[in-house]
Amino acid sequence: MITGKVPFNDDTPVAIALKHAQEPIPSIRKKDPKVPQALENVVLKATAKDPRDRYASAQGMKADLDTSLDPSRKDEPVFVPAHNINTDETIVLPGFKANGEKTDKDKANASDQKKDDEKKPSFWENIKKHKWWWILSGLAAIVIIFIMVFALNGRDTGDVQVPDVTNLTENSARNKLQAAGLEVGEISHKHSDSIDAGKIISTSPGAGDPIAKGKTVDLVVSNGAGMVKVPDMTGKDYVSAAKKLSKLGFDVIRKDQSSNTVAVGNIISQSIAAGVEVKPKQTTITLVVSKGKTVSHKKNTIKLKDLRNYSLKGAQDYAKDNHLTLQATQKYSDTVEKGMVISMSPEAGTEVESGSTITISVSKGPKQNQDKDSSVTKTFTVNYKAPGKDQSSSDKDKGNHVQIYISDDDHSLSSIYRDLYIKHDMSFSIPFSLKDGSGELRVVRDGQTVLNEKVTK
Repeated sequence: MITGKVPFNDDTPVAIALKHAQEPIPSIRKKDPKVPQALENVVLKATAKDPRDRYASAQGMKADLDTSLDPSRKDEPVFVPAHNINTDETIVLPGFKANGEKTDKDKANASDQKKDDEKKPSFWENIKKHKWWWILSGLAAIVIIFIMVFALNGRDTGDVQVPDVTNLTENSARNKLQAAGLEVGEISHKHSDSIDAGKIISTSPGAGDPIAKGKTVDLVVSNGAGMVKVPDMTGKDYVSAAKKLSKLGFDVIRKDQSSNTVAVGNIISQSIAAGVEVKPKQTTITLVVSKGKTVSHKKNTIKLKDLRNYSLKGAQDYAKDNHLTLQATQKYSDTVEKGMVISMSPEAGTEVESGSTITISVSKGPKQNQDKDSSVTKTFTVNYKAPGKDQSSSDKDKGNHVQIYISDDDHSLSSIYRDLYIKHDMSFSIPFSLKDGSGELRVVRDGQTVLNEKVTK
């Protein structure tokens, strides 16, 4: 290394070995006078032929080498071995001359041996001629393959599987990874609509992947649901709009409403305006859906018959059959028979809607002088009662069904005096003819008697 060349060189390795054994190592300073004598002495002592002349230990050689460039060793004499191996008899290896060359006899013997070897088949050539060679070779190969497979499978590589820490808090995930012999690497954050804020979304490597113990696993932590702009769903089909909103995480409520401009099944409006930023998982959107054009229900109209000369009972039946409210008053008449209708309002031929009220005047017959002191008027009020849940919708629309019965000189409780429907509190004034001195009033509302009392002068 100091001179850049090997100390000995020759044509054959044996000749080089003989030179190492018999010849002194060439002088380094002769090839490079700049090399200090102290450094050359280190080399000479380390390569001395007799081990007794060499360094006793590596530490001794190191100590000598460390000071080889000191100025104090500048004039150091050349190292001379104490035991000169060249004084001993030179040993010549068999088949070689002193300079390492083979003798002529040895060369001839070697040539004959080579010819004999070429004529004889080798051991393996003899073996390969037998079929058992191939069978045994195949079996041996199979055994070797099995041994290698089992050795690889049974080898402890030190790998572990990354545990699943999804949906755990950062601290819980860290503890679980450390329990598996792993450490937490980089931690990043992003929004998630399905994972709550502060919990793990995913890992890298992923759950179940093999990884060497002591390695790091990166975590992605949720920042919670991100803000989303509400899309404009007006005019769109409800089914597709609801599907899109649900996919974004919104709760969707449907409300149907008539519309003369928006097609059936399409969205008229939405409870949250388009473009507003919200968190879908915490937001409910109501979609108003068109159920088509408003259908106008024309009320039934009735052309009134002429009820004059109808009996009170006949007028009551007519009003009931045509869903009309009948209000009757009585007055004396010299021309119309007692108990018959004198007049009506509205007049006959008028078209009225179902549920309207008509008023009739019923004859009390001719007025006589003795009746003057026998007439009594009873005034009372029938209160309107809100319909119950068990009533049909048609009855609710009509109101309370009121039937008034009176008993006097001209009427009996077995016949209805007035039959009508009311939708509010209504007051009545009923005249009684009491020649005999007393009468009776009974009021029935929706089948229940609400007033029953005696009437006297």
